[in-house]
Amino acid sequence: MRIPDSKETLDNTDIHPEQYELTNYMLENDI
Repeated sequence: MRIPDSKETLDNTDIHPEQYELTNYMLENDI
């Protein structure tokens, strides 16, 4: 489910909320 108007950018993607921490880590560290 996507939430386009959310403050959390990843809410508008196919990424599951359980993976947000890992995804943010990967984005911050260019992995």
